[in-house]
Amino acid sequence: MNLDVVRPIETEERMRELLAKRNDAEGQARFLEELRRTVTAYEIHYDMPSERIHEAIESGELVEDREVGHWIFQYKLLRRVEAE
Repeated sequence: MNLDVVRPIETEERMRELLAKRNDAEGQARFLEELRRTVTAYEIHYDMPSERIHEAIESGELVEDREVGHWIFQYKLLRRVEAE
């Protein structure tokens, strides 16, 4: 699968930029929307909600490879940004 997604290091850099620009509502909205699109793309590809990732790994339904690790990272980052 070749999803057009941002790699973790790029996401971390962008998260720092987002935090530095807390008053830039438009930039924050764009960042949040991009995270949502990325997570949704993984959910569609794997045909499961992100909430089930760890359960699926533990049951053997999903193998935690680099791509799944990136999905986990993006999902956790999305939850963190949404909570702020």
